[in-house]
Amino acid sequence: MCSKMVSPYCFQEIYDKLYRSFRGREAPSTPGRSGLSSFNSSSSQSLYDRLPCSQRSIPRRESELDDRGIKSTDSKQDDGGAWVNQFRSITRRFRVDLFSHQNVVTLKVSPMRVKEMMKRVWRKEFLVRILRLDHELPEDFLTCQWQKQPGVSIAFLVYRWALALFFMSALICSVVDAGRNVTSKDSQGVRYLKWLIYLTNWGYTVCTLQAFLAACLLTRRLVQERTAVASSDAAPSSPTMSRSYRVYWALHTIAIIVAFGVSIIYWVTIYNPEVNKVDAVNLLVHAFNSLLMLLDLALVSFPFHLLHIFLPVLFTMIYIIFTVIYYLAGGTNKDGKIALYPILDWENPKRSSIVCVLALLFLLFLHLITWLLSLLRFWAHQHLGKNKSELKVVSAASGIV
Repeated sequence: MCSKMVSPYCFQEIYDKLYRSFRGREAPSTPGRSGLSSFNSSSSQSLYDRLPCSQRSIPRRESELDDRGIKSTDSKQDDGGAWVNQFRSITRRFRVDLFSHQNVVTLKVSPMRVKEMMKRVWRKEFLVRILRLDHELPEDFLTCQWQKQPGVSIAFLVYRWALALFFMSALICSVVDAGRNVTSKDSQGVRYLKWLIYLTNWGYTVCTLQAFLAACLLTRRLVQERTAVASSDAAPSSPTMSRSYRVYWALHTIAIIVAFGVSIIYWVTIYNPEVNKVDAVNLLVHAFNSLLMLLDLALVSFPFHLLHIFLPVLFTMIYIIFTVIYYLAGGTNKDGKIALYPILDWENPKRSSIVCVLALLFLLFLHLITWLLSLLRFWAHQHLGKNKSELKVVSAASGIV
């Protein structure tokens, strides 16, 4: 329910304008008192009648409404009470009809309601099916959050393939050290193998894999839709939560958290202007990885869950175990040094252990921030776009906005 709610403030402003407009009319039969006794039935009906027909489809009990759809008022009431009842009945009908599809029936959201909404969101994050990487709407993995029509969006498909090809091109440039003067004593084959010992390259590989998998899934869905239309003129069946979607979901979660972590840790703790040259490859693997994954987070429509924190943590722990085994086996980095990173030198195990623990805690923090960003994306989609269209309806219906 909270996911379907819209902000009440836009309508609150409209309500206040209506109230001030109606309250400002003087009732001739009640000197010295503002009222709406002069606000006859035709004017009170106009606000509702000027709404689109689709917004006047909410049934009401006949005992409460007269033939115009407005709540009847007691004829014995004074003019002030009459205009108040007229105003309330009009705005109540206007409000419920306009926002009925959003289940918004109150003008203000109380703190208790907000608290209940947050509890509902929090409870949804701790379901067993989330650990199984299960999702109720598999089609969310095939659509953009901002597309207006259901099905496969050609623009989103082009974006998917462009992103995948970009990651692949940058990956190849990183492997071959494009544009760099390499002075390593190792042979070319050994140097290529040592490309695999860095967490940056592990994360970039995952980014590339998830991008290509997403493009392939979207392409397959487009082929299914076109085939179904060509054969039977019937819509294809809804996709099921298959293993490929689960793999993509896991890879996407790992890629986005590791990309953020690698970029921040590299530029804050590892980057040394005297040693690390800011060239195209360096920017591609330590800056554009995070920017592109942030863009992808803003476009995709599937959720990002808190419980999936075990995926990037498990990925990072596997890398930490690999570095320990690599050190014990006598491995070195591309420069022939024992330490793969300046902050990760297993000749000083105590310091390296502290670094690993802090890195894992930092991943937890990044995962929480990313989850909040995904909620912000969902909130923006639910509120900004729909509020804009609703305000257009209000403007056309009342002429006051």
